[in-house]
Amino acid sequence: MLDHRFSDRQRRPWRQALRRPFAIVASVTALSAGLLSASAQESAAASPPSQELPPVEAELVVDGLVSPVLLTAPRGDDRRFVVEQTGQVRILAADGQLLETPFLDLSDEIVDLADGFEERGLLGLAFHPDYARNGRLYVHYSAPLRAGAPGGWDHTARISEFRVSGEDPDAVDASSERVLLEVDHPNPKTNAGALAFGPHDGLLYAAVGEGGGAHGIGEIVYGALEVPERGNVWDELAQDLRTPYGKILRLDVDHGWPGYAVPERNPFVGDAGGLDEIWAWGFRNPYRMAFDRNGDLYVAAVSESLFEAVYRLDGPGNYGWPIREGTRCYDRQQPLDPPETCERAGEGGWPIRDPVIEYFNRNVLESDIDAEPSGTAVVGGYVYRGAALPGIVGRFVFADYSLDPQEPSGVVYVSGPDGDVAATWPIRELVRVDGRAQGMGRDDDGELYLLTREAFAPSGETGRVFRLAPAQEGTDGASSDASGQEQEAAASASLSFTERQVATGSDLYDAHCQSCHANDLRSAGPFPPLTGDAFFASWEGREVSELLAYVEESMPLGAAGSLEGDEYAAIVAYWLNRHGYDAGASPLPGDPASVAPAPVEDRR
Repeated sequence: MLDHRFSDRQRRPWRQALRRPFAIVASVTALSAGLLSASAQESAAASPPSQELPPVEAELVVDGLVSPVLLTAPRGDDRRFVVEQTGQVRILAADGQLLETPFLDLSDEIVDLADGFEERGLLGLAFHPDYARNGRLYVHYSAPLRAGAPGGWDHTARISEFRVSGEDPDAVDASSERVLLEVDHPNPKTNAGALAFGPHDGLLYAAVGEGGGAHGIGEIVYGALEVPERGNVWDELAQDLRTPYGKILRLDVDHGWPGYAVPERNPFVGDAGGLDEIWAWGFRNPYRMAFDRNGDLYVAAVSESLFEAVYRLDGPGNYGWPIREGTRCYDRQQPLDPPETCERAGEGGWPIRDPVIEYFNRNVLESDIDAEPSGTAVVGGYVYRGAALPGIVGRFVFADYSLDPQEPSGVVYVSGPDGDVAATWPIRELVRVDGRAQGMGRDDDGELYLLTREAFAPSGETGRVFRLAPAQEGTDGASSDASGQEQEAAASASLSFTERQVATGSDLYDAHCQSCHANDLRSAGPFPPLTGDAFFASWEGREVSELLAYVEESMPLGAAGSLEGDEYAAIVAYWLNRHGYDAGASPLPGDPASVAPAPVEDRR
């Protein structure tokens, strides 16, 4: 639930405060003299969902990249934008061609990347929800340590706005950078870096790591299992509500120029005990995050010791680090032996919220726990809402860096609730690839991608982008090198409705159906020809694609005011998608009551 204690939007000058070192951080700088040695990132095992899953393969889309970490697309755009850790954003055109000239090149603005273990670089990209009109996009990258930062620290994380060129839609205007926020980091590790816009509130969510100070200052001195007790003070920054470390911030980038405004419903607005910008806290390294269509935010949090975790956020709250790692209690001085008991709430009495997914990483092999690992580090995922893989629609699909950190062996899992609301979700392997998974991506149609590199360091040309696709006969769910262009054409031909159509329908729904907002379209609003129980009963056993075709081709145009047939069909696609219908494969129920109404949406 959202906390509505404050009704007036209040803005404090935190933009400048964030660009200065926090007092609490400066006071503990002297306690750490070094950093972590590059230990492999961690991950572990869990039981699979019970239902049968369709065979899936990783279909090669493009290779020859360096270190791709993210793929995304603006609403209504058939291009795909690939983020390279080395500082470039590349365009993958609709025909499968990788454009030679980068869309954005920040390679001269980021820190010099190490020729080995490296977590810094260009880490996040998000397009404004109204990008088609305003051309605004946002990036999160590791810049050299700015003037005035604490001495000996490593770098400054920067979140900036850019605008697309007015002359070339395939290029960013490099002179348009507007720095929104800067946070100094003591260590190269635990940077997080994800950015995402809320689908219902239009606000920018930004993930900030806890800084890695426990591993040393300015360099990695202590491994994940070697941190001395004096390093605990750095871990505790994730629980300190006066700092941005280990937090997810929520910003209103449409107001407060030249900075940003603070949304009035952020939990600590007007509360001197916490930063106005904070939305959620208690994270170590919230490396990747992504929204589902209902507004739930899924955060993939890379662990320190034993348990990789994915959290589902439906509101502000405390997610535990370093009191807990995943669902288990945590003690830095016995990282492989979780204590039996610990606090269940943090500062201010906020209860600690558990992850929905948790699995062992390879550190479990060093412990006395009898369990097998499921990988090395969780690198993000999405709730699948595409059409190419109907057997996993509505399930969370995520990737792990590598089953064995010494060998490129990235793996994709699928997960979802199994009926036990008190338990974490079981996971099941979907596909493996010969590469180290750096992240996942999602295009405007809701199809998913896996981004990998074979090299240990972000260098060379071993970076590849794969699309998750139905396995071809004889592939046994492995990666394939089928022609991306030909495969894309085949996939497009099979779609009955797309994420783009759903997005269009969402906008039309908001504009033309305010009276029935958050209600079932059968029972209210300007859509009587389609929404009656008798209509649905007459479509029992028919497929969604048939319904959409009927609506678009045969609907009385006067039924929805001035809407055209394709617009009306888009609203129906949005409604069906919102209620979990499987694109083109789910029979419509004869009993309309069997479909639950949509939840009320958060609009700030």
